[in-house]
Amino acid sequence: MNMVKNSVVANDVYGRVSESGVFGRLQNGVPGYTIRILKSLSVCLIKPFGNRRPEVQGALKMALGLYLPEESACFIAGMRSVLRPKLNEIFAVTEGEADGVLFGRLSYALQNIAGVFEMSDAFGVLRLEGGDLAGALRYMSANPAPLPEEKNKIGFLCVEGAEIMIVRYGAERCDLYVPRSRAEDFYRKLVRLCLPAGVRLL
Repeated sequence: MNMVKNSVVANDVYGRVSESGVFGRLQNGVPGYTIRILKSLSVCLIKPFGNRRPEVQGALKMALGLYLPEESACFIAGMRSVLRPKLNEIFAVTEGEADGVLFGRLSYALQNIAGVFEMSDAFGVLRLEGGDLAGALRYMSANPAPLPEEKNKIGFLCVEGAEIMIVRYGAERCDLYVPRSRAEDFYRKLVRLCLPAGVRLL
């Protein structure tokens, strides 16, 4: 076990989010976790009108080539995904598209079927990768909820009065949707919790 030391640690963990690097205690030179803030996501909220929810499926297929998942689940295809944390609360997410493209495409496909709301500025999204995701998140909250165990499932965690949506993409990867105004605070908190196992910041 060795310790990687760098003056950037103080800035990344306790101050502004700046440079990337590897910090903390490593096992055989390998960090236990990788953390990054996703900065190129477009997020739209879809709210079906009345009894039009069944029609959302066809519209999503036409607009994005995506299927509507069951409640508390997500559907992923490459750089696009549909999140359905609640029955009538659906999020469409794309990575790497120009501002407004997702909103325009959904607004056209879902007209008279559902309301579409641009939510890209409402969320900061933290991607956590590592072998023990539950261990990293266990101390985020005083009353932690269980991390979703199955792939493509969604759960929630309440941290310091803010609700965090956790999307589990696989055994060693999850995304945390946090309020945009709190994203850097939660980023630093997550880094501190991961330091004992070593962390790579991207």
